[in-house]
Amino acid sequence: MKIGPKISPVYSLLTVLFVLVIDLLFYLFFCQYADDVYYNFLEEKARMLAMECFGTDDMVLAKYRYVVQR
Repeated sequence: MKIGPKISPVYSLLTVLFVLVIDLLFYLFFCQYADDVYYNFLEEKARMLAMECFGTDDMVLAKYRYVVQR
């Protein structure tokens, strides 16, 4: 009996599992990276809005937090 037909499904399954694991790792990494970029953008936008609305001299910490939360 030839061993080829027995080994082929095992290697195919291992290859598919390997590709799925690598894809899952990339997905998780880039989801976290995208969230970090998005929230950094929002924080920078809130800072610029606070500077525009309140000016640099009038920026009180409580008002700044309100703008950031809003």
